Amino acid sequence: MPRISRCALVPVLIAFICSAAFAQQFIYKPSTTLALQRANNTSAASSFAGLDNGIPAPGNVSKLSTSSLLYPHNSSTVYAQFEPWFGQSTHINVGYSSDSAAQVQLQVQDMLSRGIHGVIVDWYGPNAAIENSTTLLMMTEAQNNPGFTFAVQEDAGALTTCANTVGCNVTQQLISDLTYAYNTYEGSPSYMTIHGRPAVFCFGVDQYPINWTTVLANVPGNPYIMFNGFNGTNLPQANGYYTWVEVDASNPNDESLSVLSTFYSAMQATTDYTVGAAYIGFNESAAPWITGTPRIMNQKCGQTWLDTFHKTDTSGYSPTNQLPALQVVTWNDYEEGTAIEAGISNCIVITPSIAANSLNWSITGNEVGVKNYAVYISRDGEALMPLATVASGTHTLNLTPFYLTPSTTFQLLVQAVGQPSFLNVTSSPVSYTTPAAQKPAAVLTISVDSGPAPLSVTASTAGSSSPDAPILSSTLNFGDGSAAVAGLSATHIYRTAGTYTVTATVTDALGATASATRSVKVAAPCTISTTNRTITICNPGQYSTDTSPVTVLGYATDTSTIHSMSIVVDGKVVFTQTSATREINVPVTIAVGLHSLVVEATDSRGTFTHGITMRVP
Repeated sequence: MPRISRCALVPVLIAFICSAAFAQQFIYKPSTTLALQRANNTSAASSFAGLDNGIPAPGNVSKLSTSSLLYPHNSSTVYAQFEPWFGQSTHINVGYSSDSAAQVQLQVQDMLSRGIHGVIVDWYGPNAAIENSTTLLMMTEAQNNPGFTFAVQEDAGALTTCANTVGCNVTQQLISDLTYAYNTYEGSPSYMTIHGRPAVFCFGVDQYPINWTTVLANVPGNPYIMFNGFNGTNLPQANGYYTWVEVDASNPNDESLSVLSTFYSAMQATTDYTVGAAYIGFNESAAPWITGTPRIMNQKCGQTWLDTFHKTDTSGYSPTNQLPALQVVTWNDYEEGTAIEAGISNCIVITPSIAANSLNWSITGNEVGVKNYAVYISRDGEALMPLATVASGTHTLNLTPFYLTPSTTFQLLVQAVGQPSFLNVTSSPVSYTTPAAQKPAAVLTISVDSGPAPLSVTASTAGSSSPDAPILSSTLNFGDGSAAVAGLSATHIYRTAGTYTVTATVTDALGATASATRSVKVAAPCTISTTNRTITICNPGQYSTDTSPVTVLGYATDTSTIHSMSIVVDGKVVFTQTSATREINVPVTIAVGLHSLVVEATDSRGTFTHGITMRVP
């Protein structure tokens, strides 16, 4: 929550005020809007309406880091598979052309905001115009964002034309493509390297008869060759392996977790570089080239996405056995239903309601993709102020501790904040009218209500209370023209005789106030005669069961000097002062009841006394 405790900001407030949660007066200060919380914050085109294969229309996506879905304390590098081919007639219209510099920039910023560290571009060689142009733009954008890397993946489609052309040598075509990749991309400071060598991924190229010995002997740069799907049979041309989404066409609910398990188990028995995989599912029904029954792996409202991440820690990876890297399959393959660019749907609907002073909400759908709930408050249903964060699985919020402005109608909304790349879902507003504030009870106590000047009086409002909110502030006005004092207690000295009214005002967290008053009578200062042996006792009313100061004045004749003075209570000396001073001002504790108080003074002519009888209340 974006609240800063007033206790942290105003240290003079007394501790019991600060001990109450949210003990501050509510201030409505919107910082966002409903439109913004529902707006498309992805790099997907707002004109894209979504597809029946599970790719939703773009909306407000959770920007939590993708790597947070892996095991705790992981150091894995997260890449995204990037498809560079949209904007040509052989592919569906997703609302943008891949070879737009502005679009590539937007996509890189979107990936960075989700904790993705780089891309593996599905590359079709230098002769595929849009794909190659987009890859060049990706290189430029990676270079503009230090720490973001890219690599090319030689797709089997780059070799198809040659393989189907009589007399064309597929091995030489691959050498030509990889030489171009070396000369054009691999010298970039943002190009992905593994163990200091430029990484080149291969997808499906092993279906063609390639002489890899010749390839590796003739391609410059000593590339680190990554192949798909190691299962225990090592390819001599491979330096490392990655895995992909493998679809069981006979069972749409099979997430192929066993394929991931087999891959991870096999890779941990080798020293080869490993790139794991996470995916939301697969559905190629939107691909223009599919004429038969499409292969489908259901998304299960995001469960598949979460399960594929979780498979890393159930496969033995941990802070002491780190998975080097993971590839999201994919960032933007809309046609095969693997794109996370537009967001992942968690299939939920939120319905809020009010019961007494509680906000409640019901959930329809799978809550697995919800990280937590954010509650917003509004006066008009559009300008929003964050009010609270509520854990996933909890569907209620007590509104009383927020001390919302009394007798006011607010609009409350609930947002399901998604797990990484899930769509955030914001409810419609529900109306809530706050109850009227009840008046607090102000209690004022003073340490003494009479005595001669200078009279020290301590006032306190510590006993004050409020039936529906904690006391937030207190002021004390001592009624003699001095400035009012903020705080629950204060001590003031009256130096002029008169009758004064001490006024205490308390305010609770709902803004309700109350006051209390006490009267203080201040007499003129003690006066003495300097021509006789005289003892004057001032402020006897200040004696109490608490330790309180009393002023005792003893004087000798003009030619005598006081040697000592003592205070005797009920025949017992409780204090003796041996000095030439004529004044005693000491704290004395006397029990409740009737007592005798005697002051003895000794000068050069002997001892003289003065006594009174006093009652301690």
